[in-house]
Amino acid sequence: MRPTSRYLREKVGNAATALRGLARRLSVTLTDASAFWQLRGYQDSESNVEVIPDVPVFHNIGFMSRPASGGRPEAIVISIGGASGHPVVVATRDSRLSASLAEDETIIHNSKSRVIIRASGEVLIDNGSGALALALKGDVDNIKTWLATHTHSGVTTGPGASGVSVQAGTLPTATGTSTLKAR
Repeated sequence: MRPTSRYLREKVGNAATALRGLARRLSVTLTDASAFWQLRGYQDSESNVEVIPDVPVFHNIGFMSRPASGGRPEAIVISIGGASGHPVVVATRDSRLSASLAEDETIIHNSKSRVIIRASGEVLIDNGSGALALALKGDVDNIKTWLATHTHSGVTTGPGASGVSVQAGTLPTATGTSTLKAR
């Protein structure tokens, strides 16, 4: 016996309803140091809010994040096996932390700092007030040489204090760079 068009419409309608709740975008309302978060879902016409506690978070391997309080974090939640009783967070974002990137660029950021990997291979580290200066190898070598060769006046044996440095010149200052390059 061939299925009727009404039977097929009912089956497709039931499947569509089941799929509709399979993936959802929800607000993150509470996090702690564990890998379980609390999410806020729908609000019905009577102002009842759906709260989903203890939702496990699946982070990418090698990366883990936790939104700052006071933000607007959102999560994409998948219901494992289509069952609403088994939600899992698979992606997150906070719209107030959005950034503009050029093609083939990557950013790792939180509310205070960011690391940008440019398409050119340049790595920029920024704490919100501009790129941070990083010591060059030559800067570190100069300081190492200064420490190894400077002398003090009034040196005594035992636990006493020695005098000020008598080496000509002052501690070298670092030139630094705001571009991190490595091979």
